[in-house]
Amino acid sequence: MINWNQTYDSGNDFRLITSAEINYILKYTQSYSKANTQCLDIGSGTGHLTRELWHRGFKPTGIDISESAIRLARQYTKLSGDEITYLVANLEKNEVNELIGKKFALITCKLVYAFIDNKQIFLENVSKLMNDRSIFAIITPLTDDVPPVKKHIAVDFDTTVLELRRYFNLLSSEKNNGQVIFICQLKS
Repeated sequence: MINWNQTYDSGNDFRLITSAEINYILKYTQSYSKANTQCLDIGSGTGHLTRELWHRGFKPTGIDISESAIRLARQYTKLSGDEITYLVANLEKNEVNELIGKKFALITCKLVYAFIDNKQIFLENVSKLMNDRSIFAIITPLTDDVPPVKKHIAVDFDTTVLELRRYFNLLSSEKNNGQVIFICQLKS
């Protein structure tokens, strides 16, 4: 098990999301008026994607299981007030009290899915935070595109599609630079 607090406390951070990747995700949210539209960034880490979503007009909440990551995200966010919310929460372990009853127009999950042990509970909890128009975007490396020593940080494409289809309609998947972006909506 990875000690995420130690990882962040030692100064490590992770790959930033590109503008092209954000644009790819956001084209699926065009039916929303972005002003104050609630979005959730699962595994927000130090908050890069969370802040970028705020700059794109969303009202984001970033969650991470690491208290250190959330502390750094708050430190790096140079806004006053409650424009961005950061919470320590774990959707896999039902540690989401602050999120109960909320619905998010967009939910992102960047470079986290491979580390989820109980994907069924995780996906079920994500689905409870969505309405019928919500978009769920997962960005993750693929096992076929990483060296053998990094297989633990990646997922198998076909297995992940099967897992997602238990709860969601898969609108799109785009492979790019050794990873994939899955775009999903709740099943009708």
